[in-house]
Amino acid sequence: MLSLICGCAVDDGKTLPSASALEREMHNIGLQEAMRDVPANKPTEYRRGYMDGCDTGYNESGAPDFRKAQDRNAYAQAGLYKSGWDDGFATCNAKGNNWR
Repeated sequence: MLSLICGCAVDDGKTLPSASALEREMHNIGLQEAMRDVPANKPTEYRRGYMDGCDTGYNESGAPDFRKAQDRNAYAQAGLYKSGWDDGFATCNAKGNNWR
């Protein structure tokens, strides 16, 4: 664990990332999760759609590190996934547009 924190070489000859690189990556992951603000009290399919819609909304607003995502089959069924996707897209696209 110490070698992970200090960026020292490990026994297999590979050098691990520096602590600052790991901290940046963990910070970015935390920001992405927090920015999505997924409603925890919703069913799993809704939440999955919300996450995909949110990623797409941020991506289309120009926010870095987000990808377009949509399960086309689930969206076409017009159920919980579609409802979550639409809500996630609207929420996160508006947030992303506020950064400009």
